[in-house]
Amino acid sequence: MREGFRPARPWDRTPVGERAYFDLLGPGIVAVAAGRDPPAASTGGWQPPTGGAWIHLGEDGAVTAFTGKVEIGQGTRGALTRAVALELGVEPRSVRLVMGDTDLCPWDLGTFGSRSMPDALPALRVAAAALRSAVERRPPPEGGAPGLGARVRGLRTVVEVPAPTDPSAVPPLPAAPAPRVADD
Repeated sequence: MREGFRPARPWDRTPVGERAYFDLLGPGIVAVAAGRDPPAASTGGWQPPTGGAWIHLGEDGAVTAFTGKVEIGQGTRGALTRAVALELGVEPRSVRLVMGDTDLCPWDLGTFGSRSMPDALPALRVAAAALRSAVERRPPPEGGAPGLGARVRGLRTVVEVPAPTDPSAVPPLPAAPAPRVADD
């Protein structure tokens, strides 16, 4: 990310189309999952509001995901990073997760009451799935250069997706490959 960059106003208060994603992150594709407003109290299925998530895939193949939740020892950084990686089909080490940066991340009600996974996970997964779909629709570059980043070279594209209204309806993650164990 570009050093010293600060948006003129918080991104969560700036309409998606006016955010300076590419000034900060460089060319590529950004997928934005909208935040969730709480349903009317009369529906009986109240869920707290969430700020959503956004994920950037750069020309170099770097993936940067943003969430308003913070890591306070409960292991969410690893779990959310792995979920984004699995959804995109990349190694977890290639995903950078930015959490709780109030200048750059989506607004969030707070990290409390075991809400990190039910709130952040569906938004990050929906954004990652939209990003993967947008990249897969693009033709591979001439010469067949490998990697997701090669397909987004020179782009400045924002893909918006609605917030998951029922977090439990987000399909389960694919199974992670079994770890390799070396014989002594």
